[in-house]
Amino acid sequence: MFDPWINSFETFLKDMGKKPTPSHSIERIDVNKGYEPNNCKWIQMAEQAKNKRSNVTLSLHGRSMILADWAKETGISEATISARIRYGWSVEDALTKPLRGHPS
Repeated sequence: MFDPWINSFETFLKDMGKKPTPSHSIERIDVNKGYEPNNCKWIQMAEQAKNKRSNVTLSLHGRSMILADWAKETGISEATISARIRYGWSVEDALTKPLRGHPS
């Protein structure tokens, strides 16, 4: 952590400003660097959650999104898409094939 921030909330506030909304948190721009003024920004927590290293990114027809966003867009649950990929389905089939018993 950036020593001036540890020692003084006022310094942190001067460098980062107030939290824009309750749904914002601090994100490091480069995860390999520390929390310091030139490497931090305020970001919505929902957006920050997309930046986790554990997220799975899938690409289809020139578009790349994380699994959670594909699930929202397609209406197919994350669990179903993940299982389909795990069972050897192509990304295209996993994201486009209708669920059994559901109209396409």
